[in-house]
Amino acid sequence: MKSRAEIERFLSESEIDRYQRIELPHGLVLPGRDRRPTAEIVFRSGVRGCSLLDVGCKYGAFCHEAMLRGATQVTGVDLDPATVAIARRVAEFWDRKIELQCGDFFDLPEDGRFDTVLFLNMLHHVVDPVVALRKLATLTRELLVVAFPTPRDHQTKVPRWARGAVALLARRLPLAYVGGTRGRRIWYLSEAAFHNLVVTQLQLFRRVEFTSSPQRSGRSIAHCWK
Repeated sequence: MKSRAEIERFLSESEIDRYQRIELPHGLVLPGRDRRPTAEIVFRSGVRGCSLLDVGCKYGAFCHEAMLRGATQVTGVDLDPATVAIARRVAEFWDRKIELQCGDFFDLPEDGRFDTVLFLNMLHHVVDPVVALRKLATLTRELLVVAFPTPRDHQTKVPRWARGAVALLARRLPLAYVGGTRGRRIWYLSEAAFHNLVVTQLQLFRRVEFTSSPQRSGRSIAHCWK
């Protein structure tokens, strides 16, 4: 385990955007939003003895949660080299064997070797959700967990006068909304639309269970079972 002084120096010298809070040795903390309430939902089926892949892992908060819950093989992948460098340092501080890769998950081998795959708050950023979900299904042996914004999410920028109607429709119908800000938010799917896409149309998973996200109103967490 690294010394307190070394970890404090890392925290003072690193550019951290406070996206994920992670506890560090010696009572120190990587500052950010506490993702543990989400982890309670994400890992409700358990990961003990399982292999796990976190796509878009950022600093690795869910990778560490998986290790603490008994996962035997944990891999995180993220596109940003600076983010991955910080994630690797955090894993080193705990001496946890988390494999952290810098790259695109589309380049991973399609061998279904991960029992559980996480795709949390990433779906709305991809250009084509169908292509992304097909790829994720090839990486998943048992369970894919997807956190995504529905059309009820405030960042859809739906006009105020129409929000009530959109929220009502999104709860009942397979509704999709395409955002207008390129490179930030693109796809918003109602739970019915997501279910129709992965179960009925693409037939990637046999069943899906939804839970409201504790982080933000209008977001959903889908457990997709092979």
